[in-house]
Amino acid sequence: MRLVSVFLPILACGLPAWAGASQEAPSAIEQPAAGHEPESMTPQTETVEAAEPAAADQTATPLAEGGMEAAQAKELLHTIWLAEFRINDLLTEVRPEGWKMAEVTRDSFQEMLGALRRQLESLEAWRGQFDARPDSAYLAYQTYAAISSVLPRLDGVGRSISHHENPSFGAQFSQAGTKLFDAQQTLGT
Repeated sequence: MRLVSVFLPILACGLPAWAGASQEAPSAIEQPAAGHEPESMTPQTETVEAAEPAAADQTATPLAEGGMEAAQAKELLHTIWLAEFRINDLLTEVRPEGWKMAEVTRDSFQEMLGALRRQLESLEAWRGQFDARPDSAYLAYQTYAAISSVLPRLDGVGRSISHHENPSFGAQFSQAGTKLFDAQQTLGT
């Protein structure tokens, strides 16, 4: 009984406001003005203009999406060529015939030198093709992969030279390998 006596005055005071609102809302929704919707029902739109394409610069062709430009690629290819030239120059001074080692070890070293020379020839072939087309992502990858095949053999040759001939001569191979590795890392970014 107490509950009814508390809610009765609230219902009596609020009933006309609730009743009026419930009767007005359906009529506004059910009967929109002829020919146009109410302002609260129309979505707001924004006009967006298409961006104009930028003029293509023939000297600055990016490699892949976000790679290096042609001028940067040419500079990097020159660095790779210098490292190759230095390695080939150092290889002309290697004389394993005078080393004190077993014949089997000398033959193994000669095979390693032959493999290094073949890998350097392969690297030069890919580098030359990439130099002709510095915008090719495929040739960039092949050059990167060719450097990857040269580095372990170069390290092995440098270690053998340091051990059997002269540590400073072996260090020169390591320096050339470091330059080649740095160029590879730049190419890979």
